[in-house]
Amino acid sequence: MEAWIYWLLINLASVWLYHDRNLDIYAALIALYSVLSIWGFFRWRASYQSQLEEGAHASGV
Repeated sequence: MEAWIYWLLINLASVWLYHDRNLDIYAALIALYSVLSIWGFFRWRASYQSQLEEGAHASGV
């Protein structure tokens, strides 16, 4: 789960770095990757939580 947070931080740092170097097209691409990493984090977390709930129901807890 921590990997999603790392990806987000790396992507945000890269957006600033590319923009600072006047590579705005690449900054926009990395910004898109940042949005996708946020979306992926929430989708993965929801899937993980639903699996935990299914496992709890299956074990009778």
